[in-house]
Amino acid sequence: MYHNCTRPALRARPMIRLMDTCPLFLYTCSGESMRGIPSQSDPGNGPLEEQAAQALPGPFALPRYGFPPGILPAILLSALLGIRRSFAADSRWLVRGISKLAIIGEVPALFPLPALEGEDPPARGWLITMNHFHRPGFGVWWIPIAIASRLPVNMSWVMTGAWTYPDPFRSRTLTPLSQWLFGRIARVYGFVNMPPMPPRPGEEAQRAQAVRRVLTWVRATARPVLGFAPEGMDPPPGQMIMPPSGVGRFINHLANSGLAILPVAGFEQGDSLCLRFGEPYRLPARFPCRRHDLDVQVGECVMHAIADCLPDSLRSPILPRP
Repeated sequence: MYHNCTRPALRARPMIRLMDTCPLFLYTCSGESMRGIPSQSDPGNGPLEEQAAQALPGPFALPRYGFPPGILPAILLSALLGIRRSFAADSRWLVRGISKLAIIGEVPALFPLPALEGEDPPARGWLITMNHFHRPGFGVWWIPIAIASRLPVNMSWVMTGAWTYPDPFRSRTLTPLSQWLFGRIARVYGFVNMPPMPPRPGEEAQRAQAVRRVLTWVRATARPVLGFAPEGMDPPPGQMIMPPSGVGRFINHLANSGLAILPVAGFEQGDSLCLRFGEPYRLPARFPCRRHDLDVQVGECVMHAIADCLPDSLRSPILPRP
């Protein structure tokens, strides 16, 4: 059973200790239970701090990450030739590059959808929201790879359209290169590219087009499952920030299209990358009519739900949008 995210749940609460390098990341993927991957699974009967502590052997241990041999050349060749690939299959291969993956609690089955009395419209799919966790040496893409390898459904995510930099040299070299590469990867997996945050001049039309593509896909798909990272850009070290302007309204459109929301947190404890799937919920049927108020309140609701998936030791006060 899932619950409504009502206004009382939007009060200020401790938030996640986070940072990130990739803006607005979603994927197309299909996941199922893994075999032969170092992992832990806990039935979820104890407090979250106790469950996460099971993966903590020492204060200086960290997980190790690396792409398994052969996978990157295969992906790059497909990107160059425009050959479609299955992110379902690739995520099961890529996740083997995580030295230790710990699943805290249970992985939800998603379908059939749980029923909520009086809900209108009835839920027919899912929006999976994840956090941006980062430390030096960690790539945020390992979190959606881990999620994709575990969920037994087909998903669609949106990925950033480019990496952006503050200095002119990288902006003129690495940004165009990443834009070309990410566009190719999106076509290989059926992803949707979203212009990066913060917004650059002249990208409003591209952003609106990407939003329309996602909404069209959701409305045309019988059982849509969409992934989303609401923050959209790098927060300050050890903090979490509100989503960019417009993200709350976008999520509200998705909820009105029949998507229930499932929060997921990815974080490191000791030598493990940990995943915890939270309690699913629906957004309230009525939000404030003013666009700004709706945008802020939906953003707060979504970020608080993600924060509830993390141990208390990894939370810090949420920051306003810079």
